[in-house]
Order: sequence, then C-alpha cells, then structure tokens
Amino acid sequence: MKVHAQQFSRVTPLALALTSSILLAGCLGGSSEDPFKPNPDNPGTPADTAASCFDNALNYTAGRAIELGYTNYAITPEELRPSAAMIRVLGNAASFEGQTNLLQIEDIRGSILANAVNSWQTDLDTYIQRPIPSTGIVTTVGTVSKTTRNNNTSPAEVTITTIYNPAITDQRRTLRVNQSLTQNLSGTEKRTTPATSNQEAVETSEPFSYARTITFLGKENQSIGTLNVEACRFKTTSAGQPDITEWVYRGQTIRKESNGSLVEQVTGFTPSS
Repeated sequence: MKVHAQQFSRVTPLALALTSSILLAGCLGGSSEDPFKPNPDNPGTPADTAASCFDNALNYTAGRAIELGYTNYAITPEELRPSAAMIRVLGNAASFEGQTNLLQIEDIRGSILANAVNSWQTDLDTYIQRPIPSTGIVTTVGTVSKTTRNNNTSPAEVTITTIYNPAITDQRRTLRVNQSLTQNLSGTEKRTTPATSNQEAVETSEPFSYARTITFLGKENQSIGTLNVEACRFKTTSAGQPDITEWVYRGQTIRKESNGSLVEQVTGFTPSS
C-alpha cells in the first residue's frame, strides 16, 4: 500500500479492537431514535427514490470518518466474527494509476478478538473522481485492497488492484422502488502475493468484464444495536454469482445477505461530526 501524505495514521488491529469495544458497549447512547433525519443531498431528487439512504457529506468530505462494529458471519473460526471498521476520507488530491486529483477513501476492517496466530485485516482504498456533481452520483476509477490473514501457521497476504475502464458510477440513489439498473464492469485486476518461506512472490494481471443488475426493493426499518433506522434494500444479481442483498443506511451497508444467508450485520455506527 502507498503511504498517504496525510495527517492520519494507519489503524492497527489493536486500535480496531479498542474502537469496536466502545461501539459494542453502546456508544449509540441507548436511544431508539435515529439522530440522522433523511435529507437527500440534492433537494430536487424525488422523495420516492433511494436518495434519503445516502449521505455524501459524511462519506465524501475530507476529514470525515465512520466507525462501525459488526459481525462477519463469513469468517471462520467463529471467535473471529466480531469485527470493526474505520472508514476515513483521507484527502482530495490522491493519485491512482496515472489519474490525479482524486478523492481517496480508506476502509480498514478486522477482527476485534485477533491474536498473534489467528487474525484477519483488510485495508481497502477507493479512488473517486472529483468534484462530485450536484446529482450526488459518485464515480469510482479503481481500488486497492490488501488483506492479511494469520491462520495458526504463517501469515497469508494478498494485494489486489482493480482498475475500472471505463470508471463506474453509483446511481442507486436515483432508483425508485422496484426499479433496476444494469452496470457493465470491465478493466484490469492486478494481484500480488509477497514471497514467503514456502513460496516465491506471485504477480498476475488479468482483464475482467461482467454485468450486474441492481434492484431497489424499498425502504425498511433496521436495527443497529438499540438504534432503529430506515434503510434502503438493494438486490444485486450477476451471472454465475450468488444473489447479494444489502441494506444501506447513510451510504453504508448495515446488513448483507448472500442467497438469503446472513453475511454481515452492523451492531454499532458512529459517524464523525
């Protein structure tokens, strides 16, 4: 991962653990009222769209951050499932694969019960075109994902750089109930695995191309710990892949299912002021 020329430092697994312990202890204050009143960024957006479930001011303003506590049901062993995330907008002058003047979002996730021989952490950097238009539609040019997993033996690490060509736009906020949009995604995926005592370093680069359809199924009440919120439910389908259903609140996925099975459930949500 590149070093960011920002005032922020990387989040360590210990910091994640401390963050999540606060979240899971109920820093939401025990209130059942949602302090965030849905207010679409674009006042001209019809009220019957999904726009009220997105918060661009929180997710794309330099210096803003979100702390999440959640359960990752896809992880084994079960003791590693309680997890935490720190999502931060690092700056608006980032570079990625020759493109400049980009907004950079850092999303670090990991187990809060990690130990020296059994842990996982993922660091995802997303690069977004700026300025974001008044419509609120966000365009992503690519991502860099670094995952480290210790599994009782030696660490396993992989870095994946995804370059979208053309860049992809997130237009979910414009959908009305039962409306769908189809995205055609293409580009290049670079995968790097560093050398270990058991194998040499591996680097690959492969083109990709696939289509996916996203349907807005409506707004539903969801719980984040003791907090009741209104979230937008989206279903994503793609040939040969499981159907993914996500509930989105303030631009973040707070519940995720794969073919009807629960994958992730957010239990704490703390945005910066």
